Amino acid sequence: MEGYNFDARKNVVQYDDVMNRHRRAIYAMRREILRASDISKRIKIMIEDEAAALAASPLLTSDQFEDIVKEVIPFEESTLDRLFDAPADKFGETLKTEAMKFYDARQKAYESDIMHRIERDVYLQILDNLWMQHLENMDHLREGIHWMSVGQRDPLVEYRRQGQILFDDMQATLRHDIVRALFHAQPVSEDELDKPIETELTRAARQSVDNADRIIEAEEFEEKDFKDPLAGGSATKKQKTSKDRKKAHKAERKRRKKAKKRK
Repeated sequence: MEGYNFDARKNVVQYDDVMNRHRRAIYAMRREILRASDISKRIKIMIEDEAAALAASPLLTSDQFEDIVKEVIPFEESTLDRLFDAPADKFGETLKTEAMKFYDARQKAYESDIMHRIERDVYLQILDNLWMQHLENMDHLREGIHWMSVGQRDPLVEYRRQGQILFDDMQATLRHDIVRALFHAQPVSEDELDKPIETELTRAARQSVDNADRIIEAEEFEEKDFKDPLAGGSATKKQKTSKDRKKAHKAERKRRKKAKKRK
């Protein structure tokens, strides 16, 4: 079979353009977080989006779903009872409401200045880690993408498509990990809070390309840079309305409570 006519040298600039778009968006976001004294509005949006993603989970009707929710938001038993007793078509809204109540309680538990610093530090640390992983993933993708030339597929088109999927996955993981970390965060000393936000991971990322610093200075962050072209699908799909979900969760919760009493 005749393969696609692929010239790696000819396409190297176009490959770099794909990666640079990702880099511009990430570094612009990082600069925005560093400059902001309060990112609670951004955090609230993340919480709402994560609640919507949980409510749209394909594991919604499974026995494991309660543990999936608790892994992100450590609700008390009374809150879980209220959540899973909600009508099936109201589950998503109830989950979002309870998540926001939990967040408000966390904010009240800390002084506002301390909470703002915790949110910024958590956001930046997770972003740094995920960005470094993304760089490695994109490197692996680029190394193997030339095999796409077999079967008349354009490697550059596939690189862009798969690169966007990786970037979208990174954004979803960023949201999930930040919400989970903030909801499980514990108080730390003032010394820990005063440590510099700049990390080794970010410095390594800055050195990954020659023009990284110029990119940081040249671009401003826009929401469209992070827009998932496939968004509006799973997170906004109509909630399952089957009564089986409610019955299954009630039965599972009763079973767990009985098991606890026997211990």
